[in-house]
Amino acid sequence: GVHLSLLSLLLLSAEPGFSSIVNLPCPVALPLPGSRPTGPSIADLLFSSVAELVSAGKERLEPLLPAALMLLANLAPHTKMLSDEAAALLTAMLLDLAQPSYLFGGEARPELLITALAVVSSSLLYHHAANLPLLHAL
Repeated sequence: GVHLSLLSLLLLSAEPGFSSIVNLPCPVALPLPGSRPTGPSIADLLFSSVAELVSAGKERLEPLLPAALMLLANLAPHTKMLSDEAAALLTAMLLDLAQPSYLFGGEARPELLITALAVVSSSLLYHHAANLPLLHAL
């Protein structure tokens, strides 16, 4: 289930139409607290979900991490503003991936950190003025 869902999202994230909806509020009330009165956006949900996936199950779900981080890399240039919680989770994910015990524990792990750093860089490069929660979290 998780593999197929992630593959579907990864394929969708490469479509131009998908990137245009990531900043819209989630159409369904979700248990993800957001800092906006309209609730969390679709980007908040996706960024938070991937950050939780990395932080909570990076050892067990490691084969999914490259695709999950590539999903964020595809969405990052289009994400205008992350919620405070999504930004905090993204920062925590960076710290988890940068832990020396994890980072040096496998050949592909430095690439995961590099991709995560590219996600943050893209988010700030294209929408730095609107991504103040991410700047504050960093």
